[in-house]
Parts: sequence; C-alpha cells; structure tokens
Amino acid sequence: MYSLFMPYLEKGGIVNVLIAIVCFVAVYIGLGKLFMYYSFRRSKKTLERFLKNNETNNKTKEVKKDWLLKFFTSEYNKNSKRQIKFFHNLFREMLLEKIPQLERGLNSMAAWVSVAPLLGLLGTVVGMVKTFSIITRFGVGNPSLLSEGISVALLTTQSGLIVAFPCLLFHNYLLERKNAMVKELIADIEKLLIWIESRNN
Repeated sequence: MYSLFMPYLEKGGIVNVLIAIVCFVAVYIGLGKLFMYYSFRRSKKTLERFLKNNETNNKTKEVKKDWLLKFFTSEYNKNSKRQIKFFHNLFREMLLEKIPQLERGLNSMAAWVSVAPLLGLLGTVVGMVKTFSIITRFGVGNPSLLSEGISVALLTTQSGLIVAFPCLLFHNYLLERKNAMVKELIADIEKLLIWIESRNN
C-alpha cells in the first residue's frame, strides 16, 4: 500500500498531499455518518409486533430494540390521556431534532469531495507552468527535464479524479440512506399516531 501511494505523493508534490488530505477528511466524515446511521437502524418487524401488542411497558422486548419505541413509550406512559394533537407536536419536535442530526456533515463531505478534482486541475496548471519554465530556460532538447513537469500535471489530475469518483459515490450512498431513513421514520410515526388515536377512541 505504501509503495502504491508514495510515488503519487512524491512526484505530485504539495498538490497531491493536499488531495490526500481531502480524501482523508471526506472518508472520515463519511465513515462517521455511516456508523451513526448504523446506530439509528431499526427493524420494521419490531414496530409491527409492538402495534399488535396492547402493552406499552418499557420492559417489552420490542421497546428495548428500537429507539423510536423507547421514546414513544416513555412519552405515552406519561401522557396517555392527552389529545392526539399533543403527540403530533411531540413527534414533530422529535423530527426537527433527529433529521438535522442525520443530515449534519453531508454538505461538508460534498464540499470536500468537490475540492479534489479542482486540486487536480490546479496540479495540472502547476505542472504545465513548470514545463514551460523549463522550456524557457533549457529549450526542448532535453525530454527528461520536460517529463518532470508533465508528470506533475498528469499525476495530480489523475489523483484528483481517483479521489473524487469513489468519494462521490460514497456520499450519494449516504444521502440515499439518509432519505430512506427519514421516509421510514415518518411512515412509522404515522402508524404510531394511528395506533394512539385508535387507543384513545
């Protein structure tokens, strides 16, 4: 692994070092969101079993497995005689807290990912400027001198694209997973509200 990446860092110069830093930051943010989404993971069967069960005790197996049901049973046991509007507002406040948590960091990750190809382009410009300065000083008679500037231009462009493509796919995966989690969460809240309304009636 070391021998694979070191030529890029050595020949690409400071631009490739910056691209490597961008890659590290983007992947770090992405993995953090992935672990967070894992902690938010819920099972549809758990909610279905809960809705079929008339008990709302916190000690039930279903509640222990699901953070939404923990939140719901805790509030319902304290406010079971309240009107349905109270629970609408309660879930709305919960969504206003949870959804920003799920979204936080995704925009930053997208910004970091977009920087990688721009740095690659910067490296291309730096390499071409270096090439032209060599031509000005020594002419075009020495291909080995010219190849140094051209290699910088090509390696940095390649590095920027290599970093940008997988990180962009990773970001899109996280975004789709976040959207799916929000949709599922809203759908499950609707089911709980229907359940509360049927119980109160």
